[in-house]
Amino acid sequence: MSKIEVIKKTVQEVGGINHEYGSLLVGKTECGSFAWSIEVAMCEKWELIPESLYIELVKFNDAQLTKERVSHVVQAIGVIGGGL
Repeated sequence: MSKIEVIKKTVQEVGGINHEYGSLLVGKTECGSFAWSIEVAMCEKWELIPESLYIELVKFNDAQLTKERVSHVVQAIGVIGGGL
């Protein structure tokens, strides 16, 4: 089995899914497939996944980021507005 080459600029950490040594990562491969990896002590071992799983993980990640942004805005408004 050959090594899976992932395009570095496509790699995303999936929101909040991690452990003390690393995180769940997803990315696109140079051959047009999709892959994921769970970092273990800064080492990535990529495995191919279906495009549908990749899409759902990216959607999940985007939703998590949106929740975080909304939370930060609400906190900022509370600070600026004196805790309204």
